[in-house]
Amino acid sequence: MKVIIDKFAGFCHGVLKTIETTERILAKNTDKDVFVIGEIIHNHKEIQRLEDVGLKTIELPDLEDVNKKYPDSMIIIRAHGEPPSTYNKIKELNLNLVDATCARVKSLQRFVHKYHAAGYHIIIFGKDQHPEVIGLRGFCEDKCDVIENSEQIENLKFKSKFVVLISQTTMNKKQFLRVAEILDHKIEELNRTGANIKFELVDSTCKAVTNREDSLIEFAKSVDCVLFVSGRNSSNGKSLYQTALQANPNTFFIETFDEIDFDIIKDMNVIGISGATSTPNWFMEEIKIVLENKFNT
Repeated sequence: MKVIIDKFAGFCHGVLKTIETTERILAKNTDKDVFVIGEIIHNHKEIQRLEDVGLKTIELPDLEDVNKKYPDSMIIIRAHGEPPSTYNKIKELNLNLVDATCARVKSLQRFVHKYHAAGYHIIIFGKDQHPEVIGLRGFCEDKCDVIENSEQIENLKFKSKFVVLISQTTMNKKQFLRVAEILDHKIEELNRTGANIKFELVDSTCKAVTNREDSLIEFAKSVDCVLFVSGRNSSNGKSLYQTALQANPNTFFIETFDEIDFDIIKDMNVIGISGATSTPNWFMEEIKIVLENKFNT
């Protein structure tokens, strides 16, 4: 048996920068409490590693309590970003802010703010309660529509003569372009009746996810089975897992060691390990070692 790790798997640039920023803050502020609002990234193994060296995960309502008990603490904004109201709350409480928002998400927040100020009806292709989307909604005062699939387009009521479609960065690009095509067709039909709606498309899907799809397909086809390692609440993890599964039916989603079914994979000649853009390389390496020890390879 041979065990191979996908060389293109592991942290994307945005996640890597967030983790590096967090590690730097923890190292420089050993005398202070360091908190992050919500999961720093969607991977419990990496969260546990950072918590073991001092990071504390809280939720937004906890800020008041943090201010009372740890007035000199550091507050980190996670990779997914936060709405303006969170920044205002941190400022109001006079807490130390560290913004570790992914640069691509940060750029998208500026886009949303700009289009909202210009009077556009903003449509976001994404998951309504995903932290990135919650942040984006805050940059347009929640005056937007969030859709997860093309079927929801039928019920859209346009609130402006100017409409823009954007995407949560971790959504599947092919699905996003399909939604854009159907939305464009709906607006064309309305314009034939004199609606005169101007439609703009902003492709804000993350290139790190999109580019990884092609390499993942090749990798999945080159091995007998794939162990796809990801946090279960990772949006890009779910998307990339489906990509691998379509390329190789022997693809298994795992989050922890306990989820490896050794009986299913024991007769495989080549086992591939891949993961989401928020899956740490060190954990995939640990899984590789476990497999090699288990099967004496």
